[in-house]
Amino acid sequence: MSAAPANIPRILHERFEHLLTAPDGVEHLRGLIFYLAVSGGLSDSRCTRSVRVRELGEVKPRNSVPDDVEVSFVPMAVISDKWSVEIDAEERVWKDVKKGYTHLADGDVALAKITPCFQNGKSCVFKDLKNGFGAGTTELHILRPNSDIVEPKYILCLLKSHSFRAQGVKLMTGSAGQKRVPAKYFAEAALLLPPVSEQKRIVSKVDSLMALCDELEERQTRAREVRVRLGEAAHAKLAGAKDQRETSKHWNFLQKNFQALEVCPENVSNLRKTILQLAVAGRLVPRSHHDEAMAFMLMEDLAGRKNMKNGLSLRESPLPTGYRCLRLSAMKGGLIDCSESKYVPLTKEQAEAYQVNNGDVFLTRGNGSKQLVGRAGIVTSSSSGVIFPDLFIRVPLNGQLIDSNYFLVAWNSPQLRVHIERVARTTSGIWKINQGHVAETRLPVPPLAQQKRIVAKVDELMALCDELERKLKQAEVDADRLFEAVVAGITAG
Repeated sequence: MSAAPANIPRILHERFEHLLTAPDGVEHLRGLIFYLAVSGGLSDSRCTRSVRVRELGEVKPRNSVPDDVEVSFVPMAVISDKWSVEIDAEERVWKDVKKGYTHLADGDVALAKITPCFQNGKSCVFKDLKNGFGAGTTELHILRPNSDIVEPKYILCLLKSHSFRAQGVKLMTGSAGQKRVPAKYFAEAALLLPPVSEQKRIVSKVDSLMALCDELEERQTRAREVRVRLGEAAHAKLAGAKDQRETSKHWNFLQKNFQALEVCPENVSNLRKTILQLAVAGRLVPRSHHDEAMAFMLMEDLAGRKNMKNGLSLRESPLPTGYRCLRLSAMKGGLIDCSESKYVPLTKEQAEAYQVNNGDVFLTRGNGSKQLVGRAGIVTSSSSGVIFPDLFIRVPLNGQLIDSNYFLVAWNSPQLRVHIERVARTTSGIWKINQGHVAETRLPVPPLAQQKRIVAKVDELMALCDELERKLKQAEVDADRLFEAVVAGITAG
């Protein structure tokens, strides 16, 4: 366990270990430090007053610069969400950028106003601009501070604080993807203002604390990388087991060390792939002495190309109709969500051959992502009045040869994904497979009784993965609540 360093403020000592080990704990710690900096938590001075940002200088300043002077040009991409990161600006002639851009100068405090840059904390204090001046993206709020009353980086602490950003998000205006923080929110933001000498002392403390956070984050990153590598190694041992005895040995090791190995979303995702890989290789459950050997069968024999069917391509109806067509997004994690559908203009006669039925198995024959094309899913919910779209292929499986749920396990396994992605072709940005590709694909097919045992074991292990992911998500929620509790405690104190 890490002890709280001596230069961490007293208010954080009690919760330091919990904050540090929580998901995004170091980022939360940074936010708390910035909050403390402008709320009196890092100051020993009692000579403070509350002021608005607009009282500390000129909002939205303009430059007076000769046209032929070289200046810096600052696009949004070079503004960091970190603390004290130098800006790698371009060089332009002033006459080329003085119109249509935001005016900048050394010492100016900048805040990104558009989503997601604002939420990510993009803000900075400009320094070392070419000849002391510049211009940049119009998506910035600018304050040119009065250096007699305020240290620019002290204002930056406010802009970087989680509380300032959280409140700003609530007040953003505009459409999704183009929301902006109003200029009034920036100008009217309040902070405690101690004497300039005290501000500089606070900024110096923030500098040292941010350096500490960077060091802690680097340690956490290294530790996480080690856990991911250990998880990958354990999964590789399991997947590479030569027989059932080795499989049991490596699986027992993995189970005993779940808490240490499966603490990252990446590891849980890899574990899911390993489970499917073992299932298809016939090593997830022991074979019964009654079981016949596993066979490799063509999809032509398991379903038949002539029996496969593509759906309909129809425009969405602006008004409710008697029929709905599945959207591509209806395919989720091996299941078909019939609520993910749109109304389409169709007669009963036209819809009849394309009706979706409970138990139907579909493949996505087209998708913008190569990783998603060819995925399989099954209908397990009510599907009355629902048809399937052109980018789905209905695959009627021979139930005497292959269980539908086993088919999903095998078809969505890593081994089959390699084949599907190899045969997929792209046109106009859409990856596609066709019925011929499907019919020519070979699947490992054990006896039906063994297929059902494999499906039962896969379901059991996937439920374990679901629980691991639930715990990881809950840990993130708990971290957010802890952060809010610490902030509330600081405010109340």
